[in-house]
Amino acid sequence: MMFPNASSAESSSFFSVFNLSGSGTITMPEFEAVMALNDRLNGKRTTDPNRTIELNLSVLVHCIKTYKEMFQTVDDDSDGKISTGELTVLLSAALGMDSGSNPNLLDQVMKVVDKDESGFIEFSEFLLHVPFFVALHQRICSNPFSLDDIDRAKDAVRLRSMKL
Repeated sequence: MMFPNASSAESSSFFSVFNLSGSGTITMPEFEAVMALNDRLNGKRTTDPNRTIELNLSVLVHCIKTYKEMFQTVDDDSDGKISTGELTVLLSAALGMDSGSNPNLLDQVMKVVDKDESGFIEFSEFLLHVPFFVALHQRICSNPFSLDDIDRAKDAVRLRSMKL
């Protein structure tokens, strides 16, 4: 047991925070993503394996729910992962059509964010790069994208996939 002195309720709360995919198990990428987020929230990096980890589960739950909503907004088909097409729409919304639909930029982002090289961004990978995605979100909020712009971005994705 990871926390032998934890109550059943505390263990359940801990499990619900770390089980990002809802699979019933906590994978190493999920654990790493939540710990990285915890370090960001605490303003310090946990590197000493003997050091007690400070977890504020209520803050983590709030942040994870917020970031999950952001992730689900991008995950247009609700399959639990962000495809290259969905990422293209996000980048186009944040950076403009020319930059956002640039295949080199898309490849660069996927190379950095898609750690398991599945071709998709899962939520745990998204969490590891929250500052990047929050910055994109802030750009979109400061310069809103119209529905017509979103449709044009989706059309660009369809055209690109037909060329491949």
